[in-house]
Amino acid sequence: MKYTLKIFFVMFVTAVLLTGIIWLFSSAERQFALSQYLEINKTSANSIQYELQDNIGKWTDEEGHVDYEGLLNSLPKHDFHSVSILNKNGTIVVSTDSAIQGAFINTLGDGGKEAFFNPNGANFMFNGDAYYFAKVISDDYRVMGIIQEGELVVTKTKISLLNVVESVVIVAIIMLSLTLLIMFYKQRFNVLYKVKPVNNYTLATTKNGSILYADKNFNNTFGHVKFRECFLNENKTFQDALTSGNLLLFALKNKEDQVKKVAFNATRGLGEYKLVGSDVTSFMNKHEELLNEFETDSQTGLKNIHPFNKEWEEYVDSDFYQDGLVCFLGIPNMDYYRTLYGEENFSKGLRFVCNMIENHLKDYGNLFAAKGNVFLFVKTKEQREKFLNNVKKIQEKLSETISVYGNLIKLDIRMGVVLLAELKKDTDVEYVFNAGMRALKSAKDLENPPYYYIQKHTTFDISNYQLVTHQLINELIAKGAIDVYFQPQIKIKTERVVGFEALFRFSDPKIKNINIFDFIASAERHGCIIELGEFIYKRAMDFACLVQKYNIAVSINISPIQLMQMGFIEKFLQEYKKRNLKPGIIHVEIVEGTMIYSVNDVIQKLELLKANGIYAEIDDFGIAYSSMLYLKKLPITTIKIDKAFIDNIETSPKDRDLIKNIINITKDFGLTCIAEGVERQGQKDILKQLGCDIIQGYYYSQAIPKEKVFQYIKKMNKDVGEKL
Repeated sequence: MKYTLKIFFVMFVTAVLLTGIIWLFSSAERQFALSQYLEINKTSANSIQYELQDNIGKWTDEEGHVDYEGLLNSLPKHDFHSVSILNKNGTIVVSTDSAIQGAFINTLGDGGKEAFFNPNGANFMFNGDAYYFAKVISDDYRVMGIIQEGELVVTKTKISLLNVVESVVIVAIIMLSLTLLIMFYKQRFNVLYKVKPVNNYTLATTKNGSILYADKNFNNTFGHVKFRECFLNENKTFQDALTSGNLLLFALKNKEDQVKKVAFNATRGLGEYKLVGSDVTSFMNKHEELLNEFETDSQTGLKNIHPFNKEWEEYVDSDFYQDGLVCFLGIPNMDYYRTLYGEENFSKGLRFVCNMIENHLKDYGNLFAAKGNVFLFVKTKEQREKFLNNVKKIQEKLSETISVYGNLIKLDIRMGVVLLAELKKDTDVEYVFNAGMRALKSAKDLENPPYYYIQKHTTFDISNYQLVTHQLINELIAKGAIDVYFQPQIKIKTERVVGFEALFRFSDPKIKNINIFDFIASAERHGCIIELGEFIYKRAMDFACLVQKYNIAVSINISPIQLMQMGFIEKFLQEYKKRNLKPGIIHVEIVEGTMIYSVNDVIQKLELLKANGIYAEIDDFGIAYSSMLYLKKLPITTIKIDKAFIDNIETSPKDRDLIKNIINITKDFGLTCIAEGVERQGQKDILKQLGCDIIQGYYYSQAIPKEKVFQYIKKMNKDVGEKL
């Protein structure tokens, strides 16, 4: 309401000023014009006097009587409205205007009498809206001329310099007033009333956020402090946001006391900021929902790699970098519960478990799930020391038996800790991930609790190849710095070579110290495993062309990322068919972890390979606790028993019994069994006794380059020696 009064006040003051200025100029002009006109009429008055004196004799008879009417009518009126002759008493004797009657002289008072009867009196007098002119004719009579003021001003005023100045000033004042009104109108009326779609909000503020006025969307109690507190723009003060030209976002209560998110555009005028905004509540809620989904790991419900990268970038630029640690958490027996309770219950249980872990570790830092890992990011020195002092209790607490939706489970929590104080400030985050995975692997290898491993000295060094990129892979291939070696697979009963596994190796001596496991893991994280895998399987197929005439198969490791890549199977088969390889010569090895993507998709892809004569093998059988289920579903021909089951087979009866059961199962399913990692004669003898089909490991040979393969075949398969 007060702003409406403000508008009317401005308009009233403008009108008064215009009226006063016009009146002043008009009065001055009128006086100037009148004085000029009266000077002109003095000449006319004198002319009348002279003509009367010259002609009075013509209109006087012999007896001395004057025909005043004839005399008067014979005279010109000049510019007078009327001319009259009065006697000395002021009575009209005769007049050119029949409407003039009576003694007009009486209306002029004493001053008028003096003017009319004193020969030296004033020529003109003003009374009312007329000017009276008087001249003495004789002792007994006077002549009176009347000039009407209205006629003088309206019809007799001539254009002068003063008229021009007055017009220019008046027009300028009007234009200035209109301009001010238009500006005010646009700042107030146009903002608040013209721009009024259904969802629009409007208000005006100072640069500090004080409300000057607001439209009817807002509560009357909407205050300045609330306004500034409702400002949602990140990393900007309200003053900076006003002048930035960007949208301003607020969470505001409307008159129904509902919180609305409003996006405003700000413009500045007359020292104020005018904000016009729209209700974007639905859009922002959807945006936040999508952002939360984008920044959340779908399996665990934890924050994913995107928010972690933001925190990491801020952290490495801070002064307290290297005060913290990263703790990677592994749960080796989770796949067992996947098989036990089914995929749907497992997914719900996994979220429940991760939520439990997150709540338990919230005092130490943020928990993330990224790149297939769950890890704790500890930032401050105080949190680090607190965590290290309690790490044993934390590990034991997390490994307690818990109830998940009515099911009792005991988690096998393993933790690999990387101390950032041991790293350089410019260490890439990939290096941290690789170091963490090495620490977690060490923790998983521990046979006795507590199952955690603190990597105080990160000796892991991959030289300049910490970050595996597409460009790096292509450069290594072009330089011949990487190659494919082949490890023999020996049929245990005949001691003959029946196959080779194609394995990636570094052929450049300068980089031979790079850990293959870490390099491949980094390639998978950065999406470079596709190029690396393509290089490997092409080399392996070329090699298969050379050994297929000896009925020797070649096994190729296929990453889950490769297998699930769109178009991979088509490209793989294209290379396979181009070389005219015989059925059964190429085998693909997949790890059980491939099943986490989609069992049905994996089955479909493996069936397609099988239809083209390419056999599938399960690598590292048994370590994921879910292999029995896959034996039933997957179109496989071979299983490979992981080295972890072979290591203690000579001294551990349990391990021997386990291997025996695995071999028996493969026989029941009509599958071939390969034991990998065989390094000693005792291991070989036991495996032969238990009925294992094929052995692979250092006992026979490590992976060898292609140039030495044929020499090895000649050594083991003596009947083909002459053909080589």
